[in-house]
Amino acid sequence: MVFETDASQISGHLYERWPKPDGGKYSRPFGPAFVIGSRLDKEFADDINAGHLSVTFPISNRFVLNRGYAGYHGALHLTEDIFSVLVANR
Repeated sequence: MVFETDASQISGHLYERWPKPDGGKYSRPFGPAFVIGSRLDKEFADDINAGHLSVTFPISNRFVLNRGYAGYHGALHLTEDIFSVLVANR
C-alpha cells in the first residue's frame, strides 16, 4: 500500500514493481486492481485498467446526498458501493 499526495507519482510506484506490459500476446496487465479516491483519480484507474469508486470530493460521476463511510454502517455502504462498481463493469 502506498500513500502519495500527488496522484501522478502513484503510477511510477506501480510500474517499479510491475513493469508496464508491452501489449504482446503473453503480457500480463496489472490486475485485479481497484482505485478508491476522488474523480481526479479516474484517469489513473483507466490507465491501469482498474475499477474506480469516488468516495471523496470532487465527485462528479455520481450523486451523493447522505452517504458516509465511517463506522459499521459506513463499512456496509462502502462494501455495497464497491461491489456495485464491480458488477456494473462486468
